[in-house]
Amino acid sequence: MSYDVIIVGAGVVGALAARELSRYDLRILVLEAEPDAAMGATKANSAIVHGGFAEGPETLKGRLCIAGRRAFSQLEAELNFGFRVTGSLVVSFDADNSRLEALYQKGLSNGLTDLELWAGAQAREHEPHLNSGVTGALWCSGAGVCSPWDLAYAALENALANGAELRLNQKVLAVEVLGPGSGARWRLSTDDHTYETRFVINAAGLGGSGLDALAGITDFPLTPRTGEYLVFAPGTGDLVKSVIFQLPGPLGKGVLVGPTYQNNLLVGPDARNDSPQAGAELRDTHTDRLAALVAQASRVVDGLDLKKAIRSFTGIRAAALTGDFVVGPADRLGKPGWHRAIGIQSPGLTASPALAKLLVEGLAADGLPLVHRTGFDPYRSPLPAHLSRRAPLLPFPEADAATRLDSADPQRMVCRCEQVRERDLEEAFSRGVPCTTVDALKRRTRAGMGWCQGRFCRPRVTSWLEQKLGRAVAPEDDAARSGLHRVEGKELWSLLKG
Repeated sequence: MSYDVIIVGAGVVGALAARELSRYDLRILVLEAEPDAAMGATKANSAIVHGGFAEGPETLKGRLCIAGRRAFSQLEAELNFGFRVTGSLVVSFDADNSRLEALYQKGLSNGLTDLELWAGAQAREHEPHLNSGVTGALWCSGAGVCSPWDLAYAALENALANGAELRLNQKVLAVEVLGPGSGARWRLSTDDHTYETRFVINAAGLGGSGLDALAGITDFPLTPRTGEYLVFAPGTGDLVKSVIFQLPGPLGKGVLVGPTYQNNLLVGPDARNDSPQAGAELRDTHTDRLAALVAQASRVVDGLDLKKAIRSFTGIRAAALTGDFVVGPADRLGKPGWHRAIGIQSPGLTASPALAKLLVEGLAADGLPLVHRTGFDPYRSPLPAHLSRRAPLLPFPEADAATRLDSADPQRMVCRCEQVRERDLEEAFSRGVPCTTVDALKRRTRAGMGWCQGRFCRPRVTSWLEQKLGRAVAPEDDAARSGLHRVEGKELWSLLKG
């Protein structure tokens, strides 16, 4: 099978690159090693659309963050994935607040016009639960929150509707170069297929340096940087209006407290560099790290209701030793046609729309002909009210009663906490990007993301999916199947109580 461009990795960067390329008359293939898209850093991050003042214009991260942030409103209008402006605060406990002033000046050098320096009292007027020890804050009115996995799904759906292809469960195991010089082609092999292409985009996240190595490229090894988070129950995001950061440190922007797009309260992440040789245990969560998160968050805001913490998780960012993104062609290493987007740590989500455009520009400069596709449609078909998080929730007794409807009734409620009906499962299942696991449906519908964390709905969703697929489906979630240990349930509540 031969393609013009093969993208390895169906996270948010790979998905948006596929959508950007689908504007042109090209054969495009996205290969993903996992059984669903958005399974890496895209599904486990802070989901923040950053203001663009933490990195300066001398870095690629800084330049692409600003350009990416400016694209989000238009992306939301076209793809309906879930984005809203909340504003952000960076708070200080210092006496002189000179570090806030430095961030402010960096933002101005990036061209931002929506920054203000606030005194502590002004910050508390905006955020009444802000701790009394806060002496000052940097306000950015244009920052926001989004649903990152929904962005990846939406971009892929749109790319597929415009002619791209997606193949899941396709881990690249071997890479060969066919032919000499600039006209060479690449052969990528999985355990059951072989694909050929003139151009490759390596957007494989933490696996990016491993994929590079298969192609004989070893110039940018990646270090896994883990960050642990706590998620609180639906509705807890009302504690704060905006995303609240502490002053950044050597490993990143520090622990934040903020609402998610779905209005859960999110606390985290911490940051720790881990060994590149570490395995699945990188995604474990730990009592000591979560306790430290709670201590730092409690220093920033008052009123955290720890009884409403429902889940912990770990995100992994792939950090390059340079500290910056690694984007563009590897032809200086004698590898024509091999392009990369690796080392995409924070603010990678914010920068992702600009990253996709930069990748396409690099391919064009490398000889990829870009002829506009006749009839390209930038719009994704709209989501129904519940899947777009706009439907009001029913009182619990009504939701519970709806669970007892006949199993063939599309109005039957399968998830009481998030009030997901069979019709919602059907809608998500039929939208283009395959759903073959219970967690794939969870990410698209939120069935299992509420108070009970799937204890009620998981058997019902599993049964529904087995009927759709005509085969048995593993009832465990992704974490359980991978043998991960996540602090949750009684262990989490005991920790937080202590």
